[in-house]
Amino acid sequence: LLSVFLDPKYSRILIQHGNASIIGQSMDEFIRHHPALGQMCIDEMMVMVKSAPQVMQSLPVPSEPFCTNTLSEPVKLLPTHPEQHNSKHDNPTSIMLECICVFLEPIMLNEQHSSKLIQGGIVDGLIACLLSPGLGLEYPSSPSFHTLVHLFHRLSEVDAIGVLRT
Repeated sequence: LLSVFLDPKYSRILIQHGNASIIGQSMDEFIRHHPALGQMCIDEMMVMVKSAPQVMQSLPVPSEPFCTNTLSEPVKLLPTHPEQHNSKHDNPTSIMLECICVFLEPIMLNEQHSSKLIQGGIVDGLIACLLSPGLGLEYPSSPSFHTLVHLFHRLSEVDAIGVLRT
């Protein structure tokens, strides 16, 4: 089921219609109501997050750069407001990472789930995703980055020492 988050064909659809968040909310409900299967679900999430950097490495880097600069011209970044972005600047790596983060966000609202994900190495997995070469220079101004920062903030609220240790 979670492999759909690692398929670039579905990332945009999952984000546009809020399905990634809905699936995350459903997964949270499932884990809370079926504790015997909870660890299996957490393990599957960890497999997905730890597999994501390798998948992101295989995604094509858009042919039109997000930032064009030489020493003689200023840096050109994407607009800072998401509503100003257009399809010409869509980045499959950024979209996939946003899809994963939007899925994880409702799950991490539960402190027990967050603790288990920290113990499973979620921080290392997310940082490995962040180091993907397909993320352009515009990434820090993207909605995906803001969601990722929110996840790190949430994880640090649950276990700051565990997050910093990784």
